[in-house]
Amino acid sequence: MATYYGGVHTREDAILLLEACQLDILPKISRRLSRKERKILIEPGAVFIWDEAEAGIQRWTDGRLWGSITVSDSFIIRREMERKVRRTSMVDEKDGGVVDMEIDRRGSDENQIDGGLIDGYRYKANGLVRRSLIISASGRQLHLVTYHDSSYGYSPELRTPTSD
Repeated sequence: MATYYGGVHTREDAILLLEACQLDILPKISRRLSRKERKILIEPGAVFIWDEAEAGIQRWTDGRLWGSITVSDSFIIRREMERKVRRTSMVDEKDGGVVDMEIDRRGSDENQIDGGLIDGYRYKANGLVRRSLIISASGRQLHLVTYHDSSYGYSPELRTPTSD
């Protein structure tokens, strides 16, 4: 079960959710999600919060491939990526020369969006954005991970903690 479902747009939104968990108003994650739970629960608007010591989780694993890190308003932001593209060589039948090609594992080159190839990876079309934050409070590490679509969660249909 996700801790919350909605948009976490600001650090203030995150702090409200973390405080609600500390006061047992919202549930904290107590264990890693199973593979089946990940497929069901990880979607735009899902927010997961846990206490590192209580749950024994230092790093969140969700089974997805993520791009490089950017930081904004204390959040670590990563975009979902496709599988790694592999390079292959083919012989050109016309002149017998070797031609290098990039072929992704699905055999399609249709998903080149937002800058295309990044270190052998492509951003996933309609992929998720994962935003995470860690706050130390009273000697404890509280983690927040939230998932959004590529609009970074600024969808009007998602309520926010500051608007609840």
